[in-house]
Amino acid sequence: MSEPVQNNNVEEPVLPRLLAASALQANLTKHMDYNKMADQKASALVTIATVVITITLAQYANMVFLVPEVLLVTSVISIYYSLLTIVPKVYDHNFIDPYHYQSFSKISEEEYLSLFKELIKDREKMYDAYLRDIYYLGTYRLKKKYRNLMRGKFALLAGLIAAGVLTLIANQELSLMILLSKVLGH
Repeated sequence: MSEPVQNNNVEEPVLPRLLAASALQANLTKHMDYNKMADQKASALVTIATVVITITLAQYANMVFLVPEVLLVTSVISIYYSLLTIVPKVYDHNFIDPYHYQSFSKISEEEYLSLFKELIKDREKMYDAYLRDIYYLGTYRLKKKYRNLMRGKFALLAGLIAAGVLTLIANQELSLMILLSKVLGH
């Protein structure tokens, strides 16, 4: 079946170690894919909001009262939240995570090498550091990224809907005024 490996005077089968390593790697890969998807969606949202701003500014004089202002404000809000999604948060844990560059960049190369060598000697410490990194990615990074992404999407969508409603109301008022002027004979 699987041959035992000697570690800290305790025999451990190879297969469970390989399964654990595969599970950790799959979990980290999934988190990184979610991170990449959030960044791509935020980039697309910035592009869409920028196009809305460009069209709004080009057609400003032809637009109904308040429509350009609503579109501009909500597009800027959408861009703001999208940029918060893309720009990474500064790493602020009080421990040095050897897997995260913002954490280990605070220490010297010698300290990093020593820390990492010590970490890979003890499998439990290595798994703990790996799990801590995955937890940080999910709990802090991805949760905040997707919350900001939703806020950006909501802002842009709310602006587009509000602009549409304002335009319909203004067109209805204009149609009503034209109808009244025909009825009254002016």
